[in-house]
Amino acid sequence: MKRDPSHIEQEQLDQLGRLARRSYHLAEEFVQLARAEQLTETRFYECEFLAIVENARDSVSEQAIEKQIQLQLQGTEDLWLKGNAELLERAVINLLTNAVQYSPSGSDVSIQVFRAGHQACLTIADEGTGIDPEELPHLFDRYRRQKSSELAGVHGTGLGLSFVKTVVEKHRGEISVSSTPGEGSAFTLKLPIADPLA
Repeated sequence: MKRDPSHIEQEQLDQLGRLARRSYHLAEEFVQLARAEQLTETRFYECEFLAIVENARDSVSEQAIEKQIQLQLQGTEDLWLKGNAELLERAVINLLTNAVQYSPSGSDVSIQVFRAGHQACLTIADEGTGIDPEELPHLFDRYRRQKSSELAGVHGTGLGLSFVKTVVEKHRGEISVSSTPGEGSAFTLKLPIADPLA
């Protein structure tokens, strides 16, 4: 159609492009979720958590710059895990992408990496729209999307947070969220460190 545009309006081409991109992203999210669900500890290796988070931040930085959002990373300690760095990075990217997407232009997203006992922890806090208390219990359900996202026209598959939860659980970790509507949300991820006695 692009090669012979005489039979199609530019607007139709743009719409087709959007639909194709959405289909591609949906397929990609299904593949990622399937990989996370099939993850076993045989595919774990030693990886450093702060480096994973830094890579994820760098992947989302362009998106943040477009909205003039500051991604503020705090954390200096190397925290070693036994895990799958690629899937952990994808999980952190999902959380950061959401934080940027639901935050107003010119706001801050705080990224804290720290150790608490035998766990490597990450908290991502935004100054966005927040999450309705009624929706919090279902936030990590597959295909579940916030009503406010639908109303605001933010497109998504409802698989992103389900993927994050699956990856965290496969690493014998836990994830929690606290949120105040109109003030923002904070997601905290905790993973067991490789050598708790170190």
